[in-house]
Amino acid sequence: MSLLSSKPVYSSKIELKAKKDLNFIKPEYEIERVDSYEIRHKILNISYADWKKLGFSKGALHYMKQNAKSDKPFTLNAHVLERVNKWEEFM
Repeated sequence: MSLLSSKPVYSSKIELKAKKDLNFIKPEYEIERVDSYEIRHKILNISYADWKKLGFSKGALHYMKQNAKSDKPFTLNAHVLERVNKWEEFM
């Protein structure tokens, strides 16, 4: 018994089926930005002492303030965004 006969035989011709109707559509979703001017302004006005009373670390506020000062878009976790929005009510 030969080793060559036990191996499967692959055809060198591959049949390709081309799709005739290529339709590139624009996805219909919209991303809501979290980093509005109001949120940036609130983050910059929060004091470290008030932020600490809310139970967050000083480092988290530091990085949030750095992001708020830059012109680049940024995101916030849902629980952090909720507390930033309600910060004035808490204090």
